[in-house]
Amino acid sequence: MPHGHCYLWQSDLIALHVLSDGAIAASYTTIALTLAVLVRRRRDLPFTMVFWAFAIFIVSCGMTHLLEIWTLWTPLYWLSGWVKAVTATASLATAAMLIAFVPQALALPSPARLRSALEDLRKVEDRLRAAADGMMEGFVILTCVRGTSGAIVDFRIAEANPAMLTRLRMTRAEAIGKRLLDLPYPAESGFARYAQVAESRERVDEEISIQLPSEPAMWLHRQVVPLEDGVAVTSRDITERRRAEDNQARLASIVESTHDAIIGKSAAGIIETWNVGAERLYGYAADEVVGKSISIVVPADRADEDRELLDAVREGNRLDVLDTIRVGKDGVRREVSLTTSPIRNPLGELVGISTITRDISQQKRAARLAHADLLLKEVHHRVKNNLQVISSLLKLHAEQMVDPAAQVAFRDGQERVRAIALLHEHLHQSKSPGDVDIGDYTRSLIPQVLRANGRPAVNVEVEANGIALPADTAVPLGLILNELVSNAIKHAFSDGPGPAPQIRVILRAVESDYLLIVRDNGRGFPAGFDLASSNRLGMHIVKMLTRQLGGTCNLASTGSAEVVLRFPQDAEGEPS
Repeated sequence: MPHGHCYLWQSDLIALHVLSDGAIAASYTTIALTLAVLVRRRRDLPFTMVFWAFAIFIVSCGMTHLLEIWTLWTPLYWLSGWVKAVTATASLATAAMLIAFVPQALALPSPARLRSALEDLRKVEDRLRAAADGMMEGFVILTCVRGTSGAIVDFRIAEANPAMLTRLRMTRAEAIGKRLLDLPYPAESGFARYAQVAESRERVDEEISIQLPSEPAMWLHRQVVPLEDGVAVTSRDITERRRAEDNQARLASIVESTHDAIIGKSAAGIIETWNVGAERLYGYAADEVVGKSISIVVPADRADEDRELLDAVREGNRLDVLDTIRVGKDGVRREVSLTTSPIRNPLGELVGISTITRDISQQKRAARLAHADLLLKEVHHRVKNNLQVISSLLKLHAEQMVDPAAQVAFRDGQERVRAIALLHEHLHQSKSPGDVDIGDYTRSLIPQVLRANGRPAVNVEVEANGIALPADTAVPLGLILNELVSNAIKHAFSDGPGPAPQIRVILRAVESDYLLIVRDNGRGFPAGFDLASSNRLGMHIVKMLTRQLGGTCNLASTGSAEVVLRFPQDAEGEPS
């Protein structure tokens, strides 16, 4: 029978039970729905199974109260009993779960502990932020921006410290949330590297060069570390360091490529560095001398000088130029110019000595030769002047002579002296010290001989092809030319009618000899004339000087006179 009979169908009693059971059922259902919504939205909540079991239990409890109302009029007690059985099962399961999760629940931190931990985290975050803000390195956190396919299409700035903001020329408000590819400088290379790190989860440590608009290139040391769906980038400006390294490399290249010997040594004179120029100058390889005393290249007679040099540099003095002597591995003494300077560290302390050495042997030798050449030219000039004085004296004596033969002898002597003086004048003016251009000399000598003999109308041809002879050969050859040309002018031409007088002088190299030909178009040598038996002074001089040159002299007369003198090219004339 219906349960209402138990309440004797008293309306007020039935209403009390209906309202109470209905309110309980509605509350239970509301609680269950609220728990379900909470669990679905807060998927991070612990013990979700307990929530779901409790929700089932409380819903079934609500159903039992609804059936209490239903059975007041309809006696569905079996249904009510089964619902209570389900409720009992749910309650037992919930109780079992609660008992099992009690230790874990007790292990959960209390709200106070959570607040304290949260406060500690805030303090740590503040310290990290302060540290990041105080870093001289740029620091930025980038989060991935992915496309529909899941691939990284860009990065967004999540955090950046002041150093990075300064480099980006942006405020914090402008930077946070900004996309990487929208930054006002080329970022494609950076994007590729960041995407690689984000996908591979492997950090990268590298040095890169970037170019900001209207600014010189900047070198950065960059570290890229993978984060959860992003990367953290730390970059330090190493431009000055790279420039210093480049300058150091450039300086090292200059040191190695220079021809000067650049040697670095300790304050005690122990060799520490030895460049290629030092190897060329001294002949020692670097591994042969590094670690040894610099005295290895100092001659024994210069040891005191080297010690004084080291002492002066230790006292802080710089020796700009010192010309001295050094000796190489081959034992050859070399004239060198030294520049020695102290090497100091940033604190001003002496840490070494630098020596730049230049081989000046050739310059010194050239200077000595130039000085010797200058002295030689001066000697030739003075000899020429003295010979001119002698020539003038001979002229004065000739003018005082009454005997015509004596006058002729004095004039011939004067012409020979003038020929030698002219030779010394050419030696004084020669561009090649000690050598005389025979062609130029002959062209100067013949007009002088013509004037002395009063025959300026003779046509003269000289062919010497730029042959230059040393003074020891040129002096006897010049006297020979003077005698032969004078002889032709005096004896070859008549004053009567005939062809225009002509003298031709030829000097050429033939194999290892020189060939001198003096030819005229005059009457030729007298019949029966023999050079070997001639007792004329001029011919005697020619024969004597020919022997001095180690040559031979031949005469030919075929309608005109021709003298052929042949002497070796290496002939060295000696005064007789």
